Parts: sequence; C-alpha cells; structure tokens
Amino acid sequence: MLEQFSQLQGFLTFIIALFGAIFGVYHFFRNPDIRNAEKITTLTMAFDNYQKLVEQKFSSHITLSDKLGDIEKNHLHTIEENVKENRRETNHLATEIASLRAIINERIPAKQ
Repeated sequence: MLEQFSQLQGFLTFIIALFGAIFGVYHFFRNPDIRNAEKITTLTMAFDNYQKLVEQKFSSHITLSDKLGDIEKNHLHTIEENVKENRRETNHLATEIASLRAIINERIPAKQ
C-alpha cells in the first residue's frame, strides 16, 4: 500500500508539474503580448497627436498660401488698373501735343 501511495504521489506530482509547465508556457507567451499591447496603444495615441499637429501646421500653411494668392491677385489688379490709367493719360497727352503742334504750325510759318 505504501508503494501505491508512493506511485499516486509521483503521478500527482507529475500532473501538477505538467500543469505548471503549461501555465508557465502560457504566461511566457501571454505577458509580452499584454505589454506590447500597452506600448502599441501608447504609440498609437502619440501618433494621433503628432498627426493632428501636422494637420494643424499644414492647414495654417494652406491658409497662408491662400492669403498670399489673394494678395498677389489684388496687387496684379492694381498694377493693371495703373497701366490702363497711364495709357489713357498718354493718349490724352498725345492728343494735346498734336493740337499744340497744329497751333504752333499755324502761328509760326515754316522756313523754306
């Protein structure tokens, strides 16, 4: 009977050791997954924050670019209007010069 008890004790020890080994292997593979999941969550949050920051910077550059484009268009329009006004004044001066030439030619005879 002592021999049977000794065999039963050995068998139970083997079963407990087997469950311990299985449990150890399970924890060996499970714990890194839990730690990595936490790291992945932290990195994902950091990436989301960085992405929002980049989008804010990029949107401010787009807004600045739009404003610069509007300023450029306004300046070009002003320059075009100034050129038109200069042409009108030049044409008016050319007409005045032609009429003054005609008056001078009438009053002062040409030398022959």
